[in-house]
Amino acid sequence: FFCDGFSFPAWGFSILSWQVIWFLFWGLLPFFGLLWVVPFIITVNFADIAWQVRWVIVGGVGYIVVQRMGGKMAAFLGPFFIAITFALALFWDVSEPWLTPLWRQGALVFLLNVWVMQWFEQDKDVVSQSTNVWRFANHRVLMCLLGLLGLMLLVSWGGQAQRSWGLPALLVLYITMMFCQAAVRPFRLYRLLIDGALLLWLL
Repeated sequence: FFCDGFSFPAWGFSILSWQVIWFLFWGLLPFFGLLWVVPFIITVNFADIAWQVRWVIVGGVGYIVVQRMGGKMAAFLGPFFIAITFALALFWDVSEPWLTPLWRQGALVFLLNVWVMQWFEQDKDVVSQSTNVWRFANHRVLMCLLGLLGLMLLVSWGGQAQRSWGLPALLVLYITMMFCQAAVRPFRLYRLLIDGALLLWLL
């Protein structure tokens, strides 16, 4: 994540210095959170904590494995491992998170996030030779899958007992960005909007 953000100038793409600070903030936020929590969990057995986050570790290792394989395998499976691992990290204290409807919704949100980000970064990924699903798959098929993904998210949102407008707002933002890409491409502003929009779902 950090390497990707710091390498933009080397690849010939403009990015503002305050955006680098934004990358650092998002990347280091969990560690600052941990520093706040650690003083209160000194007596906790860290082996127990490692067992609780076992699924997060499995997801992360799976992502590393497919990335090492490269090519189409990394392009197609990488986004799924990213989405699943992020969703598992949010529900790390649940023994079987995949049985939770909100976890499944979160995994779909993160998958949508990755696919939309990769759609915007096709030019950069061609230069950097990064794995990008849009470089290996039919664009029309992927657009249909994005639409299906959005529909599945709306159905899951509609089935919730308590709903906020965060998820529909996220979908509207992504759609607007993809139709008005000229407005969000300067200095890669779409990166901030795409990742920042995840807060809407968390609401």
